[in-house]
Amino acid sequence: MPGAFLWDERVARAVVLSAVGVQPVASLPLSNLLDAQPRHRARWLGSAASVLVDFGTDTAIDAVALLSTTLGAADTVRWRLGALEGLVEAAPVFDLRFTSPGTLVLPAGWAFNRASAGWSFDATGTLAQIAADVPRFDYNPATLACRGLLLEEARTNSIRNPHAEGATPGTPGTAPTNWGAATGTGVVRSIVGTGTESGIPYCDVRFAGTASGAVELAVFFETTTAIAAVSGQTWTSSGFVRLVAGSFGTTMQAPQWIFQEYNAVGTSLAQTAQVFSPAPSAGGLATQRQSVTRTLNQATCAHVGLLFYVQYANAAVIDFTIRLGLPQTEQGNCASSPILPPAGTPGAATRAADQTRITGLSISAATLLVQCQAQAPVGGNVVAAGYGPNNSFVNSSYLTIDAAGFCTWTVLAGGTGYGPFGIAGSVNAAATLVGAASATGTSLVRNAIQRLATTPFTLPAAMDRVSLGGAPWGGGVDVGRAGGIGTYQRLALYGSRLLDTQTLQLGATGSSLVPAAVAHDSGVLAASTDAASQGNVVLLRSSAATGRYLLVDVASPGAALIDIGRLVAGPLWRVSRAVAYGVQEGREILDRRDRNPLTGAEFPVPALANPRVARFTLPLLSAAEIRTQHRVLVAALGGAGEALWIPEISLSLAELNARAIWGAVAAPGEEALAIRDSPAGTARSFRTAERV
Repeated sequence: MPGAFLWDERVARAVVLSAVGVQPVASLPLSNLLDAQPRHRARWLGSAASVLVDFGTDTAIDAVALLSTTLGAADTVRWRLGALEGLVEAAPVFDLRFTSPGTLVLPAGWAFNRASAGWSFDATGTLAQIAADVPRFDYNPATLACRGLLLEEARTNSIRNPHAEGATPGTPGTAPTNWGAATGTGVVRSIVGTGTESGIPYCDVRFAGTASGAVELAVFFETTTAIAAVSGQTWTSSGFVRLVAGSFGTTMQAPQWIFQEYNAVGTSLAQTAQVFSPAPSAGGLATQRQSVTRTLNQATCAHVGLLFYVQYANAAVIDFTIRLGLPQTEQGNCASSPILPPAGTPGAATRAADQTRITGLSISAATLLVQCQAQAPVGGNVVAAGYGPNNSFVNSSYLTIDAAGFCTWTVLAGGTGYGPFGIAGSVNAAATLVGAASATGTSLVRNAIQRLATTPFTLPAAMDRVSLGGAPWGGGVDVGRAGGIGTYQRLALYGSRLLDTQTLQLGATGSSLVPAAVAHDSGVLAASTDAASQGNVVLLRSSAATGRYLLVDVASPGAALIDIGRLVAGPLWRVSRAVAYGVQEGREILDRRDRNPLTGAEFPVPALANPRVARFTLPLLSAAEIRTQHRVLVAALGGAGEALWIPEISLSLAELNARAIWGAVAAPGEEALAIRDSPAGTARSFRTAERV
């Protein structure tokens, strides 16, 4: 196979050479990558290094080489070429990942308030009380995965005794204070006991016997006149339910919650039944929370209540024990986190709203990202995130989700909206929302769907705050006050309007990298090099790719440092014919061996390196090659410049590293002549010695 020259080296002429991530040490800086002497290396402390090259314009690249490195055979290299948005993540002002609270670093200006304690599941799956003004990071009690930062509007649990206090075990025993139970003929109820499971207080209730006629078994958690309500309100009741012993057997109506409307004297008016799905099992109590929601529609409704209910036919044999924990009845269209009064003091309990904001910013054109799963109140919206100036609704920009899951990006300037447009979604569905605005227009992304508006406008001044889970406007006591119920996984602000392709990728993948902007990606390759090859790594393409930016990543797992002497890249002159027979490859021995003329003793002195040398002839070069590539190569390099000689472009990477030579292709005083030795073409002989 023919060989090739990389002689038109482009990195040395690049506009910008910068490290991405970890920076080189000051004494061995990045500029050493441009030093003609490869032994003048750049050094990174640690096991990874990345270099970004800006060629200033789209540039054709066939080959990239790392010279004089500390890399070994098992280390890795990757090179990519393309537009900047395909290679480097956009740099945010801040990027908060709430699903990793242990490594979360909050920015200056972060503030969080909640005027009461709150409850959430911790990393062990245990329900824990979190003090006032402390954020809650909620975990899935089944998988123990962090669900993110929990932000909720103020809610009140109107059930006075969610702790199940006041019970006495026995048959029938005494139910917890304010609780009650109903049984049918032939069925006996027992209070088995109370306790705590995964931080959840509970009461175990057993129903056993043989039904005489159809029987309705129920557990009430409040008296029928305890919880005041009026028609038109939306309420949600919830609780944790676990089957402790026995089985439900064959039922007429499966186990369920019933949410009941009552009149002023406690007479039942209407109800909503919610069959448990899945049915209660012997699994952990914390993983089995069930809820029921109802919008009240009875004109004389004055009270509401919740009950556990199951119905059996005549002669059914019944024996099951049900564990009931933390019953909750609250005004709203979904269940919020558990709300408990202090132990020993039964009564309706209120959890204050969470309030989250970041102030002290300077925002102009910007891109705002929020990843969340949020449920808006009936007829309202959750402001998932927003930004704006102090106490100014008319100059705010904000992302909202309504009760139907529809999201909107509203950008206001002087009270005029520029792109209040939206994208439909599902109720309480996880979503990544990205809103971007600049003087030339706005854009909205929800997951992988994008909307654009191109109306120009004047950006408001003095935008200095970002809110999460609540509105960015209002005084300090209102900014970021949560509306609705949600968990928030990520909040990021970028100090410019990113490209539309970048915002689309942020919504779809969480990364701003645009795959379509990458012209070439080598993938992660084993370096396949060693000290005998000077740690050189020579990477080739089958043909040139074109891009403005070159990104090179190297990794040496377990290494304390990485050194790189030269980074070279450029197009190749792929010679048209294979090298002629008679190729000579070897090393120039610079070692010394001195001998004492009196004693004959020898004193060997090893050289720092014995550079590789090659002598070869390129036969039958075409007239076009001689007039273009060869002529320009000789003129550009002379005896002072260097090129990369690749003896065969089809070699394995290990052989390329061992045989390719970076060095001069002509010596001072040499007559660099091409010989017309046949009618078919011209020949040129070369001697190249490695520069180390």
